[in-house]
Amino acid sequence: MFRQDAADAPHGFVAPLAAGAAALLVFTVQLDPVTNRSADLTVQPLRAGVMLTAVLRNSNPGVGTVKEQSLTIRGGSHTAFTEFIP
Repeated sequence: MFRQDAADAPHGFVAPLAAGAAALLVFTVQLDPVTNRSADLTVQPLRAGVMLTAVLRNSNPGVGTVKEQSLTIRGGSHTAFTEFIP
């Protein structure tokens, strides 16, 4: 079941600048078929034998940088992580 309120809500994250580097996790989730946005927070592992590469973009490099420009999630897993460096 899709949660329309979750799909329509603003997406992003908040990191305290004084805390230094913050973990930035990328998950595979089920998408709303209309908006192509995450419909809820239920992670869904990739099927065995496949890989997914997520390309990360930073819209405001003056605020900080992302350590890795792309992350690979392998079959059987649902998460990859890097760091956001303020």
